[in-house]
Amino acid sequence: MPERIALTWTKTPTFHAHAAHVPACLGDERHEPRAAKRVSGTGQARLGYDVVRNSANPTDTLMRFLNSADRAVRRCANWNTAHFRRVANGE
Repeated sequence: MPERIALTWTKTPTFHAHAAHVPACLGDERHEPRAAKRVSGTGQARLGYDVVRNSANPTDTLMRFLNSADRAVRRCANWNTAHFRRVANGE
């Protein structure tokens, strides 16, 4: 499997999630927290570092963002999530 490297320049420190081979419906998906933004046509979702740092629970805020990005791609790409759960559980 070829390695994929994503370099993104933003004006401020930013967390980002990236989907390669962007499903067409991905732009319709919402992300958490509300401050997270999807960059149209790129497969990227971004969340400012300061949003995470200044939140009441930075770990929870970042995990909500990452999990919502993951759910959006899985749902949009029609991935078999039950299979991934079985593999993750060693079944």
